[in-house]
Formats: sequence, C-alpha cells, structure tokens
Amino acid sequence: FLFAFQVHEKSVLFPCLAALLLPTALGPKRRPAWAPAALCHFAAACLYSMYPLIVKDKLHLPYALFAVLLIALFECLPAPPTLLRLFCRMSTAVGL
Repeated sequence: FLFAFQVHEKSVLFPCLAALLLPTALGPKRRPAWAPAALCHFAAACLYSMYPLIVKDKLHLPYALFAVLLIALFECLPAPPTLLRLFCRMSTAVGL
C-alpha cells in the first residue's frame, strides 16, 4: 500500500482518517461548533488530491457525486468564522 506507484494519493488517507476521528477524541465540550464543516472541507481537499487515481480508474461519476455531497454538507453545517468560510469557498472553487 505505501510503496505503490501513486504513493501520494493514497497516503493522504492516513491524515484524513486521523482528522475525522479528532472531534470524537476531543469530546463534545471541547469541540467547536464548526468542526464538522471544517472536516468536510478537509475531506474535500483529500478527495481533490486523489484525482489522478480517480482518472486512472475511470471513477468520474462517483468522484463528482461525492464532491458535490461534501460541498453541500459544508454549506449546510454551522459556519466557521467568516474569514475561514471565505477561504474554504475559494479553495473549493479552485479545486473543482
């Protein structure tokens, strides 16, 4: 797995998993309200970095559906601070 041809695209899954488990580790009292929105944005960034694998395996439709789902979730969840929300929207537009 780690020594495959496309190492970078697969290696992004390890920090993605750690980031997705972090709010559980923090507990409900220490977790910010906008953490789920930030995690959706991070998952979208991980998805964008795996695009070469998606093209190679011809998985364009699942990629597009999952990207739209993550963007919709990001917009529906409680917003992070205004500047961070603006940055996330700009980076999502660039990633698409």
